[in-house]
Amino acid sequence: MGDRAGETPAPTPAGRSRSGSDDRSGPPERPDPRHPADRTEAVIDAAPTTETETETDTDTAGDEPGAGADRRVDDDLEHQPTLAAPGDDDAVRHWACVAARAAAGKTDQPTVVLEVAPVLAIVEYFVITAGRNPRQVRALADEVEEQLTRAGGPKPTRVEGRDTQQWVLMDYGDFVVHVFLDEMRAFYDLEKLWRDVARIDWRAAVGDPDPS
Repeated sequence: MGDRAGETPAPTPAGRSRSGSDDRSGPPERPDPRHPADRTEAVIDAAPTTETETETDTDTAGDEPGAGADRRVDDDLEHQPTLAAPGDDDAVRHWACVAARAAAGKTDQPTVVLEVAPVLAIVEYFVITAGRNPRQVRALADEVEEQLTRAGGPKPTRVEGRDTQQWVLMDYGDFVVHVFLDEMRAFYDLEKLWRDVARIDWRAAVGDPDPS
């Protein structure tokens, strides 16, 4: 996916240039939607579009670097555990909403839950929140994990970006928690990419009154 016009592209993970060669002088590793090894790529590239998209040729011979990444991501995800049996959407939604409540208690930035299951096969819900500084981003991620564990919920199967504290991606299998630094949230703007999916009223789901 190309960089936005007039904006500085996000850095690639440390030790890897955009061409795939080693580059030890690069920035510290963090989730990067342009890197096919990250699940984050599926989050960005699978976003709905109004244009008709063509199917990827199953023969990757001669493809550009990174071709077939979607297939590799899907193969990796087949081996990841999920928190609930197929069809048990109520449990998945409940824990996503609990995660949202935990995050909202630590930040004054909006926390939203998006139902992406109708358009994204690999996950059912996104929880999106943000902190105003790296320390708050780390605190938010820690709070979400602690509150879910305390409530008897699932543990993340993978956490990316905790060290750099710009975009922490917490993968719970059937739902994903995105904890952004506020400017990173504005740059990637997942809520705009997924503007056509339903927003869940997580406060009503967990009995948390709207502070406004």
